[in-house]
Amino acid sequence: MPVTPIDVSAVVEGGIPALDPLRMSASLFVPATGPGETLMVCLAGASYAKTYFHPEFPDADSYSFAQAMCGRGINVLLIDHPGMGESDRPENAGLIGRESAAAFHDALLQSVLARFTNGEWGTARISQLVGIAHSMGSMVLLEWQALFARFDRLALLGWTNIGIDFDTAVLDALAASPGYTP
Repeated sequence: MPVTPIDVSAVVEGGIPALDPLRMSASLFVPATGPGETLMVCLAGASYAKTYFHPEFPDADSYSFAQAMCGRGINVLLIDHPGMGESDRPENAGLIGRESAAAFHDALLQSVLARFTNGEWGTARISQLVGIAHSMGSMVLLEWQALFARFDRLALLGWTNIGIDFDTAVLDALAASPGYTP
């Protein structure tokens, strides 16, 4: 049975005064049977949003990775990167690098874990963190793990070896393109 995702956001800092603070957005899926001990954190690639792991179209639940994992008793957190999806879009997004992106994500995760500890979503104690990421999300997740060592397991689903460009002109052009949906 599909669960309704919980909208989660937090105003966080990433260590760049010109960007701090930013509101980070995420969706949390808690199993209908109650929260389990594992939290799976999912990051999409560049220009994608958390809907990558939970698409929004008719009958999407049958395609939803988040719903499938939740159906197996796993809590799932889908995070929108800074500047993408429902997270804040800073005017100077070009200042965001791997380390600051990791710091923003980690600050949001710490907020979510504190809310679990406070019993907001039930009595579960999160004892295992699993990170799963696609493309640029993999690069961010790897940097996140290198800096903060939060995850017990990682699944890195590839990324470009030529790097990415957070130039705001590129992001603006992408957002203005026909058919683009954050």
